[in-house]
Amino acid sequence: MSDDFVPKWVAWEVTGRCNLSCIHCRASASLDAEEGDFTTGEAKAILDDIASFSSPVIVLSGGEPLLRKDI
Repeated sequence: MSDDFVPKWVAWEVTGRCNLSCIHCRASASLDAEEGDFTTGEAKAILDDIASFSSPVIVLSGGEPLLRKDI
């Protein structure tokens, strides 16, 4: 990858938690799966880092992103 690479979009799996059990979903999510989630501070630092060199479309994905209290 060249040094001048700039992403056009970022897909961010913000959590592994999910309140559904969809048969087609590849994730084996549960409501207790907070382990591995970034803290709010870590997430803001990552977004600041991305914003320092690019302005991509950011797609929030995961399990169910809206289970996070900070979204």
